[in-house]
Amino acid sequence: MRRRCQRCSVGGGTLEGVSDFVDRGCGKRSNCGAFGLCRTELSHMSIPQYSADAPAREVAAALGEAGCVVVTGVMDAELRQSIAGELAPHMANARYIEEDDPAHFYPDRTRRVTALVARSPSVTDRLVAHPLCRQICETHLLPNCEHGYQLHVSAALEVGPGARKQVLHREEDPFTFFPLPRPKIIVASMWAVSDFRADNGATLLVPGSHRWPADRKAAPDEVRNAEMPAGSVLFWMGGTLHGAGANTSEDRRYGVILTYSLGWVRQEENQYLNVPPSRIAELSRRRPGTCLGSTCTRGLASTTRPLPDAPSPDMGGEWEIRPFEARDGEAVVALWHACGLVVPWNDPVKDIERKLRVQGEMFLVGSLGGSVVATVMAGYEGHRGWVNYLAVAPECRRQGLGRRMMEAAQARLHAMGCPKINLQIRKSNLSAARFYRSLGYVEDESISMGKRLVED
Repeated sequence: MRRRCQRCSVGGGTLEGVSDFVDRGCGKRSNCGAFGLCRTELSHMSIPQYSADAPAREVAAALGEAGCVVVTGVMDAELRQSIAGELAPHMANARYIEEDDPAHFYPDRTRRVTALVARSPSVTDRLVAHPLCRQICETHLLPNCEHGYQLHVSAALEVGPGARKQVLHREEDPFTFFPLPRPKIIVASMWAVSDFRADNGATLLVPGSHRWPADRKAAPDEVRNAEMPAGSVLFWMGGTLHGAGANTSEDRRYGVILTYSLGWVRQEENQYLNVPPSRIAELSRRRPGTCLGSTCTRGLASTTRPLPDAPSPDMGGEWEIRPFEARDGEAVVALWHACGLVVPWNDPVKDIERKLRVQGEMFLVGSLGGSVVATVMAGYEGHRGWVNYLAVAPECRRQGLGRRMMEAAQARLHAMGCPKINLQIRKSNLSAARFYRSLGYVEDESISMGKRLVED
């Protein structure tokens, strides 16, 4: 794989891997006067592909390196049929562009349906909060947003026979106030309801372009077709150049696009108007963490919200704190993902299994209207008590639920004769530190050390 300075054509050397994709250029001001601006030109890069059983951390790492990745076998035929059936009436009524306008962003002979959370239960329940999608978003977005990421755009796209290819673009193009290469703002996904082939309009991508400067243009031989069978999903970074391919076949290419953004930027699709409040409340109870952006992110200068959130009448229901039960597993893991508690080196399912073997009665869940919206793990080893996995669904915060969960855990520890409690929080989690201080916890003059005994 050869490289050369794009500005002055000084070349040489060989690139061994994707990690060397971005080069500082030749560094010779006398050659091109662009010291520090030259970039390596690469070709022949492919789109990484994994199967559904691949570790999520490997998929996320490949996405970060190449800017795009395909995972096969994540949707079965029944789910694809459900999605197509739920959206069929909306797709039939969608505008179909008969005559092409080269200046139009969307090519002719295409249809699109938006606001999928309000229109497709299957998309909402099975795709929006998919575990793989969450792991990828947590890896690439969560480090830059205190209160989580949000659903940015949801749409079903049908590319019909004869459609031209779309102009290459970036999902992050609306955020022009960030210079290229931008920080990680958006992660995008395309779920293949039909086969994606080169001849029916498979998505075009330029691997590695998420690291390019603004003036770097893609050569034709750097563009790749994201070919994948129905049931696959394509992920790409918001800075990766991409676009729909031309459909020269007689088949329609059907996919669902879901993009996610940092929780503090404006969503491109207005979820607050697209999704009725009653639907948001229902999802908050039934599936915490649907990433609709209905919670507030603290401002740079604010340590508290301007106004406390008033309890919504739709969020009503009986509040109960009880020990974890086996039927709570899926909801608890979804809640932890929504709260950003899941990290690549800890398997949440294994954490639950281990806790149930040791003082399982100290693993508490908070139920509102029959749905799990809060958790806390507590334990006592004879010297001090520990608290882990305190979580409250983003949609249910600012109502004192976290305080109630801690009070319940503390009461149970006290009943066991526990004299003191310790807990750990990440240094970057300033809101958690403020919360625990409000409960009377203080920072110790200690160094936290750990050693891994078992790999998850």
